[in-house]
Amino acid sequence: MMPRYARLLALFMLGMLVASGPAFAQTIIDYDMDNDGYIDVTNLAQLNAIRYDLNGDGIVTFIFQAVTLADTTHYKAAFPNHDTTSTGRMGCPSGTCIGYELLNDLDFDSDSDGDVDANDHSGNYWNSGAGWIPIGSLRTFVYLGNFKGNGHTINNLFINRSTQFTGLFGTIYEGVIETLGVTNANVRGGTRTGILVGYNVAGKLVACYTTGKVEGGNNTGGLIGEQESGERLSIGIYSSYSTAQVVGTSRHGAVGGLLGNRSGGDVINSYAIGRVITTNTRAIQIGGLVGATSSTGSGSVTDSYWDTSTSGQRISAAGTGHSTSDLQRPTGYTGIYANWNSNLDGQPGNDNPWAFGATNQYPVLKYADMDSTEQFNTQPSIVTLALMPSTISENGGTSTVTATLARSLSAATTITVRPVTGAYTVGMDSTITIAAGQTANASDTVVITAVDNTQDAPNRDVDMSVVAGNAQGAGSVTEATLTLEDDDPAPTATLAASPASISENGAVSTVTASLSRPSSAATTITVRPVAGAYTVAATDSTITIAAGDTINAS
Repeated sequence: MMPRYARLLALFMLGMLVASGPAFAQTIIDYDMDNDGYIDVTNLAQLNAIRYDLNGDGIVTFIFQAVTLADTTHYKAAFPNHDTTSTGRMGCPSGTCIGYELLNDLDFDSDSDGDVDANDHSGNYWNSGAGWIPIGSLRTFVYLGNFKGNGHTINNLFINRSTQFTGLFGTIYEGVIETLGVTNANVRGGTRTGILVGYNVAGKLVACYTTGKVEGGNNTGGLIGEQESGERLSIGIYSSYSTAQVVGTSRHGAVGGLLGNRSGGDVINSYAIGRVITTNTRAIQIGGLVGATSSTGSGSVTDSYWDTSTSGQRISAAGTGHSTSDLQRPTGYTGIYANWNSNLDGQPGNDNPWAFGATNQYPVLKYADMDSTEQFNTQPSIVTLALMPSTISENGGTSTVTATLARSLSAATTITVRPVTGAYTVGMDSTITIAAGQTANASDTVVITAVDNTQDAPNRDVDMSVVAGNAQGAGSVTEATLTLEDDDPAPTATLAASPASISENGAVSTVTASLSRPSSAATTITVRPVAGAYTVAATDSTITIAAGDTINAS
């Protein structure tokens, strides 16, 4: 028989084990609640943790790089108490995960002050002003999994880098990104920069859209920077669009409203309407839809368009350009959109992915419960500029500029009106603000001041254009032209002969022509002696006075 003290000690230890057992037990969390093989993402920490699982299978692993303890720690912190067994990993069926899916909207502007900075999300994604680190940010360090947005949005993405492969995803390879909106983005990168994907190699983007602004070097696009087909067929961009402003900063490469450079892959049933500009005009290819394309890869560009007015581009390496009214007028699958009711999920029947709205709206996505109402509400509105008066004196005249939106927007719109500098000095940029819910501002003025050079010149036209707007893309503009009226009288010509008297027997005189004031163009004067009682041997003589001069050499 066990001694009494031994039995008491055993009972005490058993009690301790029973009492302490629950404190040490872990409750396994299922991160694939719908058992579709996609790991659930509900916050930015989990979105950020995808970079530690580039295969999308729930295992912290990298290509060509060893996994560190810090990598594993970051992933576990984002997905605490996840199942790590081979048969139940992350809650996926049979432990087989194929990617990640978004269960709600995400926003980088956590304090809703309109700016993404170090105060948002405790500065976790600020990175000293460089912003978000792209997922899969190298050619050999790519995201291989899939990602489903489930119709949700990632709002206020901020990236300020000079590196290549820049976007929410830096590089994807043979994966599928679908039903995702990246809205109010502000992205700046180097080579291969796009808001959603910097570099797409044999991947598919299905029913995705972007809004905001992107600026980058070689091969920059509103949705994708560069796309190539690899060895796969049926890859590329399907039923997607971008309203983002696209700015190219390099002397080389390409910039496009939807796709910067296409060296393969499809662009099917898609469009772009954002302003496309470049800060360097040397040897850059620019297009309203696609900046450049080559025949090295497979695929086609079919039933895909850009707005020739709002983009500011009449050309594109692929696709078809249309006016704003042509893109907005159809309110169903007719005309240019007749083939847009496509099959996106591979199941029998077409998926009716587009909502068309009214005749002053572009089509938006409604596939997979995407919020078409929100897309319509934040869709860019055409800005029309009016000048009063439209003709002013070149010497300090003023004109009042009024900006009007075709329809009101849910956020205040700031518009920068910039006169295009020509031969005259112009005033500083003028900022016009239209309040949320309004369509017209009170008015604002732009002062045009001419160089007082007293030169006679033709009237001068100065194009007034919107070069910056809000993140909803209000930079889409119907431009106006201001005429500067020349107020200098035409110059008069005066002739002088030296000497003024000559012998009739073959003597010569030098004729000099002078203008009373300079002219902006070269002046040609024909001197013709008038024959009288004497025979004049000289023929007509032509004198040219250069632009800006008042007297010829002789």
